[in-house]
Amino acid sequence: MESYEGKLLIAVPDLQDTNFFRSVVLVLHHDQFGASGVVLNRPSDTLVSDLSSQLDISVESESVLAQRLHVGGPVEGPVIVLHNDRDLSEETILPGVFMSTRKDLVEQLLSTDGVELRLFSGYSGWAPEQLENEVELGGWLLLDAKRDHIYGSTESLWKVVCDEFGDDVCQLPRRQQRSGGDFDPGLN
Repeated sequence: MESYEGKLLIAVPDLQDTNFFRSVVLVLHHDQFGASGVVLNRPSDTLVSDLSSQLDISVESESVLAQRLHVGGPVEGPVIVLHNDRDLSEETILPGVFMSTRKDLVEQLLSTDGVELRLFSGYSGWAPEQLENEVELGGWLLLDAKRDHIYGSTESLWKVVCDEFGDDVCQLPRRQQRSGGDFDPGLN
């Protein structure tokens, strides 16, 4: 089985599920038990300053307090922080991108100046073989993730990663139904 960990899932133009319409998902885990990831381009209206009081986390950095919390997907879960501080990480996602969910590490990250980070509430999840089937049916395009995808602007990320494919692949409906099933991203 080929692992999609560290890859981007780019929603094809005709994927209409509101959770994933024009989304770019970073795959955090993928094995025989399923897959999980976070939507990179869904900032919420919630600021870190709002979150810090809800979670009883002390944050002193004004630049961190002004950041938006991102909606990582439709599945509830812990706050996930993607960041560039190896010393405060629980897992390496790709070079220069680490993940933390433990409250003590999240608090340290939010209180450390100069750390690149992105906070997510919720995540995207797939049952065993579900993601592979969705990719096979043409619901997602795959691309190797880069640091800039994670820490850069989210406003035009879907277009940026589509352009990396060339030939305007995201301008036309791409899904090709193959024998043996229907594509339903709403099952995520």
